[in-house]
Amino acid sequence: QSLEQALQNLQKNPSDEEYRNLLIKYPTCPHIWLHFIQYKLSGNNLKDLPVIFQECLPNVLNVHLYHLYLEFIKKTNDDSSIILKSYDFVISQVGQDVESSPIWNNYLEYIQSLPEDTAWDAQQKVDLLRKVYSKVLKIPVDQIEDIWKNYAKFEEDVNKATARRFISDKSSAYMDARTCLRNLRSQISATGRNSYPIMPDSATSRAVIASLKQNWDKWINYELSNPLNLSDQLAVRSRVLYAYKQMTQSLLFSPEAFFSAANYAQEHELSTDVEKFLSFGRKYNPTSPLLAYKAAEYQEAKSNIDGARSVFRSYIDTLKKAHDDPDNNDTGLRPVDLPLEITAAYAIFMRAEKRMSSIETARSVFTEARKLPYATYHIFVESAYMEFYNDKDSPVPVKVFEMGMRKFSKVIKYVEHYFDFLIATNDAINARALFERTVNNDTIPNGDKKSLYFKFFQYESTYGSVLSNISSLQARILSLFPD
Repeated sequence: QSLEQALQNLQKNPSDEEYRNLLIKYPTCPHIWLHFIQYKLSGNNLKDLPVIFQECLPNVLNVHLYHLYLEFIKKTNDDSSIILKSYDFVISQVGQDVESSPIWNNYLEYIQSLPEDTAWDAQQKVDLLRKVYSKVLKIPVDQIEDIWKNYAKFEEDVNKATARRFISDKSSAYMDARTCLRNLRSQISATGRNSYPIMPDSATSRAVIASLKQNWDKWINYELSNPLNLSDQLAVRSRVLYAYKQMTQSLLFSPEAFFSAANYAQEHELSTDVEKFLSFGRKYNPTSPLLAYKAAEYQEAKSNIDGARSVFRSYIDTLKKAHDDPDNNDTGLRPVDLPLEITAAYAIFMRAEKRMSSIETARSVFTEARKLPYATYHIFVESAYMEFYNDKDSPVPVKVFEMGMRKFSKVIKYVEHYFDFLIATNDAINARALFERTVNNDTIPNGDKKSLYFKFFQYESTYGSVLSNISSLQARILSLFPD
């Protein structure tokens, strides 16, 4: 059943356990949290809500969710200072959201409702209202025109003599926000951010996610263009980061969403956000090479060698488990593709070890990888070239290639890699010996040998010094492959 159907069923027969099970799978889906919280409120189980809000608010930037939080705070507190601080907290989290105008209006109404026991209290209220109006009138929120009218009336009621000056000071920012709002509405609507999460379990769903990601990019690029003409770059960055957070919250199963968000955060040295995007993204996309390698690279850049190793180990272990237990393979990869993915991960891990530590630790990764019965030939190629660039006079690269020949001598692609290496290192004698050894191997079909024949002929005709050798080789090729 769909998530929407599951929630409808839960409304009829609510249960903590069932809500929790859904949240394990969809932790950033606001619909589940809202249903869960409303279920607690309907049963007057207020004691459970502080923990629930603690869990959801940091990871789910949803206006309705934060509105419920405010209602809970007001229901359980009489202290106006606590309520005002709660409003400030909520505004700092979702106050720049297009849909946040109900929260702003409630905030203004709450301030209006505060008692005025003294002239000082009255002035404090005026100052606070003006401060809140100043903030919201710079933000493109849905009801900004009504808020502007209310603000103008507020200033007129306070002091007609000074009203025009105060209103005029805020007019330009308000006009920018109002203009921006028109564009933002269409940009945000196209992201489908209020829809239910989509699992990438089919080609169709993956195409939908990719399409939505493009729409999210349009919103993010719009924010990057600074349509509000903000002079404060930190404010621009805050709006862009908010859009990225909204995207990763909505596209929980899109590695590309988390990757681009982490890149933006890293470019602006927002280390906490980088860590969060990568850790959260990897948790819900554990088999994504894009996120695994990005996370390992980030840890390496911070000189956190153990952190980088941990990322590689976690990623490789996840792929291995999928390979060893095909019935529980939820990686999205075909079983036939897993050996290559695992080998590639080991190869990248090996190169990282060489950079981070030493050739010895890199060799230990190679040894571990080559012992896997399903490791592909690529690990031998990668290791041989790593050894060559570590010491160009060393015999180790050839030894590595020969080690690989014990297992992959019938795999022409591997033989060609070895052949190309020998040619590149000007080892013509061993290149010819490898060619003859392979083409004379009767267990390899002649059709498979064709590419090697032509590769060797190209070498001989370009660099060979004995014409008779070239003619002889050409005759062999024509006899085997007359077409």
